[in-house]
Amino acid sequence: MEPVLEGSFAIVAIAMLSWMLIWMTQQARKMKGQVEGAIAATLNQNTTSLESAGWGVFTLIFVAVLREGFETVLFVLSSFQQGFMSAISKEHSCILGSMVWNASSILPDDQFPGIVLKSLFGYRAKLYLVQAVSYLTFLITVGGIYFRSLASQSPVAAKSSTASGN
Repeated sequence: MEPVLEGSFAIVAIAMLSWMLIWMTQQARKMKGQVEGAIAATLNQNTTSLESAGWGVFTLIFVAVLREGFETVLFVLSSFQQGFMSAISKEHSCILGSMVWNASSILPDDQFPGIVLKSLFGYRAKLYLVQAVSYLTFLITVGGIYFRSLASQSPVAAKSSTASGN
């Protein structure tokens, strides 16, 4: 029962993160304009407080970058504290199909560089057929949606659609 719940939660998490990526891509231009406008208005508001406004902007950016660094450290630490056992053991290879990639002798996922890649990017030293097909399907579908959303927001696409409409 526990593996079914873990798998279900993983699928829900992947769907939510994929949707968030696409939504944030669509909202990025508007948010960028709002932030740049607010910063410009603050800096141009009063020249005597220009230095304090500059420090405020610096502090905001510093805290945002620091928070991202803390999140990365937490991901890496959680991988180290979970132990070095792979989530997929040798018994599951009959379910996942034949092995299509084995880099355990070159870059194992249970030692230093591999464990960091594993925690940040999901790297696995061994890749099975079902995993490869799943990864490719995900990349093609979500990647296609993502790149279409980027193309629909590009200034070139906006100008060409405006020019063709006139």
